[in-house]
Amino acid sequence: MNTQKQHIILRILLGLTILLLFLPLIQHSIGFPNVKKLKGAIEKVDYQSFTYADWFSGKYSKETDHYFNNNFGIRSDFVRLDNQIAYSLFDEVRAQNVIIGKENYLYEKNYIDAYTGKDYIGEASITTIVNDLKTIQDSLQGLQKELLIILAPGKATFFPEYIPDEFGSKSDTSNYHSFALKLKEQNVNHIDFNAWFLAQKGKKDYPLFPKTGIHWSHYGMILGMDSIVHKIEELTQTDLPDIETTDIEYVDERRRIDDDIEQALNIFKKLPNYKMAYPQIQFNKKGKDRLKLVSIADSFFWEMFNVGVTDSIFLEGQFWYYFNTVYPDEYKQSTSISDLNLLKSIESTDVFMMMATEGNLAHFPWGADNEFLKIFQKKYSFDARKNYKKRIEKMKEEIRSNKDWMQYIQQKAKDKNIEVDSMLTLDAIYMINQ
Repeated sequence: MNTQKQHIILRILLGLTILLLFLPLIQHSIGFPNVKKLKGAIEKVDYQSFTYADWFSGKYSKETDHYFNNNFGIRSDFVRLDNQIAYSLFDEVRAQNVIIGKENYLYEKNYIDAYTGKDYIGEASITTIVNDLKTIQDSLQGLQKELLIILAPGKATFFPEYIPDEFGSKSDTSNYHSFALKLKEQNVNHIDFNAWFLAQKGKKDYPLFPKTGIHWSHYGMILGMDSIVHKIEELTQTDLPDIETTDIEYVDERRRIDDDIEQALNIFKKLPNYKMAYPQIQFNKKGKDRLKLVSIADSFFWEMFNVGVTDSIFLEGQFWYYFNTVYPDEYKQSTSISDLNLLKSIESTDVFMMMATEGNLAHFPWGADNEFLKIFQKKYSFDARKNYKKRIEKMKEEIRSNKDWMQYIQQKAKDKNIEVDSMLTLDAIYMINQ
């Protein structure tokens, strides 16, 4: 190769190197080439305007440096490249709380902790919460309203076989098992989708959970949505609009929420997956009744909200996300739960639904029980919780006065390896609810 050609090649390589060095600045300035935004919980850093006070204190320099570190051009693709290398070469993920399971099944750690009982809050705490939910249900029924509790399914319970071995195995001492037992014992209106999904595993024509997502599949969500509507019809003796499936697309492409964890990984290469089903639905409202629903729920309600359940089947359906942020049925603007008139909401709502999956039961129902009971006490001049506890104590005294009954309680306590007073309390609650 002659000297002239060598010089041309070197100039081209130098030009390309300079272009690559300036590419982030060019992209940041003019927005070309177009770069996809990162998915998931990404920190947004805004540019801080200049002030002399910030300049002399050093704050301006520090915040400006932080801004450019998080907003330089093509940063998203650099992050994806780094994440892809970590995933492909070292089986590591940079997304917070994400666990790579066997055969590349993806989980969030809090679901595994719930399945193995690591986040168990204890029987006493759960008994108190369910007592409160029963009191709220009774109080609402006195106002011709209903409460419905939904135990949404958990991926760790549905796919335990793909959980990495180092996380341990299933525990029956878990929040889910205690809530499921107590809700049933105390006759609190509820649907246990965790148990139902597990019973249907391998029996349905289409997947109920995705491989690279954490929520129920879009298909599974529609089955759940239909069951919830029928349960509310049963509780309220109301004929609500019907959910009708017109067609089901069964495709390799993952849509909607079926790859939400994979998207949060922010990598270039799509992960191997199986086909997913996407039913086309419509709502038959002709000649049907409408009720006002408020849903206090975690992210498992998002997909129901987004497909139009609240404004197609119910009236003025609000979504109180973690009993913190309020989304109206039009979903144009959110507000805080603290900005609501809770009493007015209670009086104008027909059905309150509280939903949580197993990974969030340690915090359920996010303080909503206390706020509802405060309203009942303030508005109707009685302490609902205190009234319920008085009934329990009265029933316990009645049991103690019956020698044979008390001996039976002592034997049950021995068999269950719990304190006699705890067994006495549980039996008293059972008798009151019956």
